[in-house]
Parts: sequence; structure tokens; C-alpha cells
Amino acid sequence: MPRLDSRPGLPRRAGRPAGHAARPHTLAFLATVNNVPVITLGVSRFGQSGALEEVYRHHGIDTDAVVGAALDLAG
Repeated sequence: MPRLDSRPGLPRRAGRPAGHAARPHTLAFLATVNNVPVITLGVSRFGQSGALEEVYRHHGIDTDAVVGAALDLAG
């Protein structure tokens, strides 16, 4: 597994959007580990069902949300 600070073309201090299909605070440690700003995206309520794309959009972890978080971090 590559180290988080070894991504090609990513400045060491660049903010990172972090998302997964679980509680968003689970990834909050990334800000401390990398000493960078982070926006965490994830699922805060469970039980919804539907097409995967619809559920991701409902929880704000779809492609648009991740790109939006990255743009927010970029300023």
C-alpha cells in the first residue's frame, strides 16, 4: 500500500478529501497524520436502499461531492 505522502504530483501540504461508505469521522485522523486540511465524507445515517449511485448521492459521497470537496480544499 503506498504511503499517503507519496502520491505523484501531490504537494506534501495539499489538502485531501477522504470518503468511504462508513462514518465520516473515521477518516478524520488523516489531517493529523499528514498535517494537512481534510474534508471527510461518509455515511452518517444507515438504512437507505436504492441504486448505488442514488445512495451515494443521498449520502454526499458521490463523484460530485468528492470533486467539490477537493475544489474546496484547493481554495
